[in-house]
Amino acid sequence: MSDRPLRLASLVLLLSLSACAAPPRHHAPPPPSAAPAPSTLLLVSIDGLRADALGRGDTPHLDRLAAGGVRAQWMRPSYPVLTFPNHYTLVTGLRPDHHGIVHNSMNDAALGRFVVADSDAGRVPGWWQGVPLWTSAERAGIATGVWAWPGVTAPRDGVMPRDWQRFDAGVPLEARVERIAGWLGTSGRQPPGLLAVYLENVDGAGHDHGPDAPETRAAIRAADAMVGALLARLEAAGLAERTNVLVVSDHGMAEVPEGHYLAVEDMASMEEAEVVSIGQVVGLVPRSGHEAQVTARLVGRHAHYQCWNKAAIPARLQYGSHPRVPPIVCQMDEGWNALPRATVDRRNASGTHDRGAHGYDPDSPAMRAVFIADGPAFREGVVLPPFDNVDVYPLLARLLVELSSAVAQAAMDSGIAERPIEDMAAYREKLGQFVYRTSLMMKPVYDRARADKKRVAYAEGEEEVVLRAVQTVIDEGVAFPILIGRPEVIESRIQRLGLRMKAGVDFEITNQDDDPRFNEYWQHYHAITERRGVTVQAAKNLMRSRPTLIGSVMVARGEADALLTGVVGRFHKKLGYVRSVIGLDPGVQSTAAMTGVINNQGVWFFLDTHVQDDPTAEQIAEATLQASYRLKLFGIEPRIALLSHSNFGSHLDASAAKMRRARELIVEKVPKLEIDGEMMADTAWDEALRQRIFPTTTLSGRANLLVMPNLDAANIGYNLIRVATGGVAIGPILMGISKPVHILTTSATSRRAVATAEAVSSAA
Repeated sequence: MSDRPLRLASLVLLLSLSACAAPPRHHAPPPPSAAPAPSTLLLVSIDGLRADALGRGDTPHLDRLAAGGVRAQWMRPSYPVLTFPNHYTLVTGLRPDHHGIVHNSMNDAALGRFVVADSDAGRVPGWWQGVPLWTSAERAGIATGVWAWPGVTAPRDGVMPRDWQRFDAGVPLEARVERIAGWLGTSGRQPPGLLAVYLENVDGAGHDHGPDAPETRAAIRAADAMVGALLARLEAAGLAERTNVLVVSDHGMAEVPEGHYLAVEDMASMEEAEVVSIGQVVGLVPRSGHEAQVTARLVGRHAHYQCWNKAAIPARLQYGSHPRVPPIVCQMDEGWNALPRATVDRRNASGTHDRGAHGYDPDSPAMRAVFIADGPAFREGVVLPPFDNVDVYPLLARLLVELSSAVAQAAMDSGIAERPIEDMAAYREKLGQFVYRTSLMMKPVYDRARADKKRVAYAEGEEEVVLRAVQTVIDEGVAFPILIGRPEVIESRIQRLGLRMKAGVDFEITNQDDDPRFNEYWQHYHAITERRGVTVQAAKNLMRSRPTLIGSVMVARGEADALLTGVVGRFHKKLGYVRSVIGLDPGVQSTAAMTGVINNQGVWFFLDTHVQDDPTAEQIAEATLQASYRLKLFGIEPRIALLSHSNFGSHLDASAAKMRRARELIVEKVPKLEIDGEMMADTAWDEALRQRIFPTTTLSGRANLLVMPNLDAANIGYNLIRVATGGVAIGPILMGISKPVHILTTSATSRRAVATAEAVSSAA
């Protein structure tokens, strides 16, 4: 095998071409090894609580939690720094640009108008494009309770939390504690695995009076007291020592001096543009016929704000690709607001104004949010460096998985379980599947890719599916893209798609029509292939017309670390171009392709889906060992089933014999590998059935690597599972080649392109 870092980068790149909703940029703190059997995960958000509000005498309960557990110096909110976008980020792990809540006020061509005050709009699932943690938890059989968290009123595929409450500011904090206490099991019910609580009072006081006003500090004390009351209820229910508690905020709050507001009509008249959003992040849509003058007037720096075309929003903000983001976005300077003229006039007349606001630059100290965690999963007295709020979600998901079997067991032991679990091992397996649905499988791969960013060449650099995937790769910082194509075409399509990336800054272009390295490239190719019948003229023609060949030469020459191709054209033709330039891994006799599917049941890999029509036992064994190595790079312990129409010798034909022989060869080389066969597909799926048929089986649990006897079976099986379950594909992952090269298929989406690219990048 080639060295491990090369392979790892290759796997991450593969992932970039499969999941546009990529995982976070920075690392959230992983929970250390836990101790006592935990019960519930309590997540509390205090809207508008600044990171520097702790330790000033107003937060005794929060300070105790922080001292006894983990706190961050601060947490960086996502852009725009507003309530709904950031609360939905916390429970989806997605940036607003990916989960669709791009502002507290927004328009959608199909759905109409969304504003925070419109409770009817909040109940429409189409607005909420991410899947919140409580939905995934309920699907996994984990009971949840959610108090007023943004997004809770919109069902996802008919799934709602077991207990939930829509936002109602009229319910006193004390009454909320009583209602939530009922969810905790004090009334004889099994406590929820996840309890999420939203508190709005600090934000309201901060807007009305300013972040440091006595009224705001009083609101902070009230919120702190409610957290204390919830902890007391946990204590009364005997759950306190076994509950992990996380307290976060969505953003901070900045001081707004008197008179620091502008009329949006002075930015653009209503005749010229529609104002989609106001406040600190102003969104405008030029009206037909006024595009040029509105753009010319607004885009650029102004006295108290900065405006950008949607495609030119700074990359660090990771904002602007979603269709709901208006064509022009204006960011107000800290302490300034843009409001309708009628509101400005009314405030001038009354002498009143908001004394606090958020929605400013997420890197501003005033916007810093809170992160505190305490409980059996956390060490004591740890202070973490700052991290992004997208990192909270993977931590929450991991905690739920680790806690929930303990919850179930405790409920059964106490006799309060509503539906006792007969097979705890199967239940833990189900929880493990939940991990895969939360994208946690990919996080180690993403992290490794970011730690050592690789140059990834995209052969079809002009294609829309590739350009969209590349924008996500850039946003998530997992690779440096090199697009092969015509610069003018690439630039035109970037503009048409509303993407933000800039050539020469975010990515490079290899001009297939006029690259200064052309002579070097065709000569390199000709030197390799001249004894295979390739003439000088043929080498020149191919190097001008075959982007896959150009990319392969770039990788061979060390000008790119990895290559992605295959969005256009035939798989085997692309493979031929690659193989003409790049050799096999040392000791490997042939190439093979493994394809993964992530769905609601878990993650499954299929072999060989694209390369070998009817492999020999030796080729199957070789490919299986390569595939098992790559599963371990994903952090997955391979459980391998060699599939057939035969169960452990029930048929004696050549196909079944081939799979039996493949197993013998594999076990001979790697005796400790968890593998068995030959077996039928249902036997690989059902451990109980497998034990009845063959009690001495060397495979436990449900197989996750399904090795087929031929290409037809593998490709049909993979596609059936993908389509029938609505799964996300990863790959194909090309194996056996000595450099990180992966060939997609013409059906690849941007989601697959993103996932595949991230997998490639981690292994390059």
